[in-house]
Amino acid sequence: MILIGFSLIVLLIAAWTDWKWRIIPDWLTYPSMLVALLYHYVHDQLGNSVFGGLFVFFMLMVLSLFVQEGIGGGDMKLLTFLGFALGFPLVNGVILLSFLSGLIFSKVMNQVQVPFAPFIAFSFVILLPTISMG
Repeated sequence: MILIGFSLIVLLIAAWTDWKWRIIPDWLTYPSMLVALLYHYVHDQLGNSVFGGLFVFFMLMVLSLFVQEGIGGGDMKLLTFLGFALGFPLVNGVILLSFLSGLIFSKVMNQVQVPFAPFIAFSFVILLPTISMG
């Protein structure tokens, strides 16, 4: 529950900075990744955490090769943090709902580019009951 609360705080800060300035600062994402990994190390769950983070990172790297001006570097780091925090497969639901809600918003608002972190935070909150049980 501690890591879930920490993740929520990180996501809310990222959503705010991304919405306001279109940036997710490295001072937020890199230490958060370390906290998630240390948490799972202490609780003997490091394998699933590392797999979740690396899975997300490589999946988004491959996606960025095929989609021009898709997901930004800050969004990739934020989702990688969530991969480390939630592990595999829990992070998959957040990613899927984030992409769907962001896509729907961009179509409804007729915008090509939208800040993505608010949709990551929204998805995390919506899926919180599932995440808490997982």
